[in-house]
Amino acid sequence: MMALFCATSWAQSHRLFLADGTPAPDYAARIASLKAGDEITFSDDKTFIVDKVLGKGAHTVVVSLRGLDGKPTGRALRLAKYYGRHPVRRGETYQNLLSGFVPTQQRLEARGAQVVKVYAEESRPAEYVTVEALHFEFLYRDFLNQSGPAKSLSAAERASITREFVQFGVSLWGFRTIADQNSEQIGYVKGRGWVLFDFNPETSVATRIHEGSPFMPDYAMVMAGHHAVMNGEMMGGGDERLPFPKDAQARRDILAGIEARRRAEGLAESACTLLLRSIGRFFRR
Repeated sequence: MMALFCATSWAQSHRLFLADGTPAPDYAARIASLKAGDEITFSDDKTFIVDKVLGKGAHTVVVSLRGLDGKPTGRALRLAKYYGRHPVRRGETYQNLLSGFVPTQQRLEARGAQVVKVYAEESRPAEYVTVEALHFEFLYRDFLNQSGPAKSLSAAERASITREFVQFGVSLWGFRTIADQNSEQIGYVKGRGWVLFDFNPETSVATRIHEGSPFMPDYAMVMAGHHAVMNGEMMGGGDERLPFPKDAQARRDILAGIEARRRAEGLAESACTLLLRSIGRFFRR
């Protein structure tokens, strides 16, 4: 009885948005203080109970939810970490980054990307976005570095999970870039595989076969000086690129799979590819 009293007595209620849609004066402080058991209320008077704080990024905080029975609901809320203009992105606000998550996820999902589910009908995008509550075995970063929870994987497990990452990589065939991508925003869910769970709205769709991918820039970008080449690897210059698995065959399989899928979907050859092919035919004469 005493344990129950102590656990619940620390819970707080947070009105994050007023009825007219303006944020609480201490919005950022309230977001920073969220913890299990807290109640959060929005301008539509909907109230949710925080089950866990799943993550805190540069722009958002993600909290999973529990029902009145104390059990997890399987849902989570993405919340803007701050309110107002972004200090670095000119003309951008934290709320635009939050609300832009919904159409970006829909574009990714429509082209088959293995991405977190969004419940748009349960969202109020200017204030919160409802997503599935994901519980990862480990992040891609840990898998690459053989650290944290991924450190104890056997060779057979690593090989199997690498094959699953190839499937994930090929699922990104429809995109030239996915903004704000890195190895900490992809997680492994047992029984489901790899899932991309965080990204920014500035995501560009691929329209040509060799136009580049979330893993590698295209030839034109390299020649334009947007990327440098070091030890045979293309290094980003302004936009991030996902690292390949350390297995060389996995790298080849991802690139071949992306190309095959783009061909199957009827994407055109890029101008650079056609030019290089023409030059090659000329010298083979």
